[in-house]
Order: sequence, then structure tokens, then C-alpha cells
Amino acid sequence: MIIKNIEKEELRELISVYQSGYKGIEKYAYTDKKRIYSYLKWLYNKEPEGFFVAEIDGKKIGFAVIHSNWLDKEIGLTAELHEICIAKEYQGKGVGTKLFLQVLQYAKIKKRDKMSLWVGEKNFKARNWYKRLGFKETGKYNEWIRMIKSI
Repeated sequence: MIIKNIEKEELRELISVYQSGYKGIEKYAYTDKKRIYSYLKWLYNKEPEGFFVAEIDGKKIGFAVIHSNWLDKEIGLTAELHEICIAKEYQGKGVGTKLFLQVLQYAKIKKRDKMSLWVGEKNFKARNWYKRLGFKETGKYNEWIRMIKSI
């Protein structure tokens, strides 16, 4: 498996990864392919060098996106982790951890002292995983839980 930055022309290849990764928790995801593609483009355009993809033999199996200059009203400047999404058949095999380590390294290079994210309230699998990575739940907005990690 390799982890690399993605090129804008490759974003469409991530639509099926996104759909697979959110299987069973669609409440927290976009479901329309056009909307997913628009979201992926928004993520990419904000900070292309913070958009990483995991591949096995050229097949995209997951991705992670971080924006290192995110200004949060409550916590100030943060490295905002917008997505870690792994195709269902590759979940639980270390792909997410490798992507996380990549975005963590990127945040450190950008000299951020904290990483933050929002996760679905009932997405217990992800919430527990983030806790194991050192994130703390710090707040809630509607159905979203705010999590922050010092780095």
C-alpha cells in the first residue's frame, strides 16, 4: 500500500470509496454522486497538499483530508481533519491508521499544535477509534461531536 497526494483529475475515483466507507452510516454522508464529487472538489481546492489517498496496486482504497489553517471560533487555528474514509472491505486493516499518521505528520510540518474534527454522534466505531488515537470529545452540535487532539 502507498499513500500519496491525489491529483484533481483523480477525484472522481473516490466517489465509490466514499460511498463504500459510509455504508450503514449514510446519515452522516452525502449520497448523491454529484454532491459527493462537489464535496471532494471543495476539500481538494481548500488545500490540495493536505489531501492524501491510499492505494493498493493503483486501486484507491481510502483517503484523508486535512486543512492545516482552519480557523475555529472556539479553539482558534487548528489542523481540521475533514475526512478519513476507507472502503468497507479495507476497514480494520490499518489503512486508516496509516492515513492518520500521514495527516498527523503533515499537521506537524505545518506547525499546528492541535488537530480537530467532527464525527457523527452515533458513529461509535469512528468515535472510539479517534479516542484510541488520543482525541478527546469536547463538545456537540446537533448530531455532531467535536473532538480535539493536542499534537
